[in-house]
Amino acid sequence: KGTNQVIKQGTVIRGISIGSDPKLVSGKANGGQSMYVIAEYCRKK
Repeated sequence: KGTNQVIKQGTVIRGISIGSDPKLVSGKANGGQSMYVIAEYCRKK
């Protein structure tokens, strides 16, 4: 998996959910772009 879109530190991800793989968090960021983010790099705000 990979993308050319860069998410900077501090970007808010909305509508998060955890799928079949608990290491990945699904959500939307930067104008509604749906993507997966590694849960290790996320924090609750």
